[in-house]
Amino acid sequence: MRAEDIDISPLEWRSAAREAAQRLGRPLTVYAHETVTWVRLAEPPAAPTRAQRLPTFG
Repeated sequence: MRAEDIDISPLEWRSAAREAAQRLGRPLTVYAHETVTWVRLAEPPAAPTRAQRLPTFG
């Protein structure tokens, strides 16, 4: 989707991305190049391995 197709400013894109990131609890990145703007959702963190979940006693 191109920014001019929905007629919002780059500032509005950033604001919308920030709000979506807060709702999802995941970071979003807004990219812009000339007339094209897009948003990328960061990958979710990997699940911890069994070794990472077990308590360590020293």
